[in-house]
Amino acid sequence: MKKLFTLLAFTACLATANWSCSDDYDDSELRREIENLKQELAQIKSQISSLQTIINAVDTDKFITKITKTDNGYTITFSGGDTITIENGEKGADAPVIGIDLFEGVYYWTFGGKGKWLTDASGNKIPVAGEDGISPELDVDAEGYWTVDGKRITGADGKPVKATGAKGDSFFKEVRETDDEVIFILSDNDNTEIRIPKAKEINFVIEKTSLVLKYGMSKTLAVTQHGVLNHSIAKPDGWRATLDGDVLTITAPVKENTYAEREGKVSVVAVGATATVIAIVEVTASDAILEDSGAGDSNWEEW
Repeated sequence: MKKLFTLLAFTACLATANWSCSDDYDDSELRREIENLKQELAQIKSQISSLQTIINAVDTDKFITKITKTDNGYTITFSGGDTITIENGEKGADAPVIGIDLFEGVYYWTFGGKGKWLTDASGNKIPVAGEDGISPELDVDAEGYWTVDGKRITGADGKPVKATGAKGDSFFKEVRETDDEVIFILSDNDNTEIRIPKAKEINFVIEKTSLVLKYGMSKTLAVTQHGVLNHSIAKPDGWRATLDGDVLTITAPVKENTYAEREGKVSVVAVGATATVIAIVEVTASDAILEDSGAGDSNWEEW
């Protein structure tokens, strides 16, 4: 291709505008190539940022809260609010193969394939994400060569790599969605897969929001729950509360227990894979029994 020549010609034209570039010179093709190159660079940088967000989600145990299919890809939102857009299977820029590889439990940036590490000025591998994570700054210098963080990239022959050549695939070959996770498949020779779990629904509802019990008496309440992995229960002093399957049993203290609290809250914290909810029943100990107090769904809120 003639990008390098035209870029140099354009530079020379600007430097000698008084005589070498007449009004008859048509630089429209050159300007189109420059604009296309800028767009390609912007696309590459966006993909680098998306890949970094994905790896950060893996490293910090984040999950995906929303995935929306667009005309040519996906928009994906992570817990914490980060959002990326991936153009699924689109042809990318004339770029060197910037990718990632796993080494001793950490993802690092690569150039040209697995095990071919991008390194900093000291020769250290560059982590994709985490506390020391750095996004490589990909650019093209004035002579038409690819650079990373201001330094020219060299190919297998040890020579700088020109920003020309056959079109390459985008960083992402495919995005797959299952009921439980989203799978990002990279466009490397190994079709590397990165899996991130989706936020799972959790529900925990107790049939009553309040309860009045005679001193020393017990009451069982029906529970509706979904997606609960474990739970914990908090209760007023002197009260007892146990959860057995879908039945919550609450027992009031005996009247002679002067240290017991007469009223308070029984709170059940239900923990799911990606969220936590709390259900609350207001309880009161009394000499009399009041039937059907507080019928209805329990109060609950998501953490």
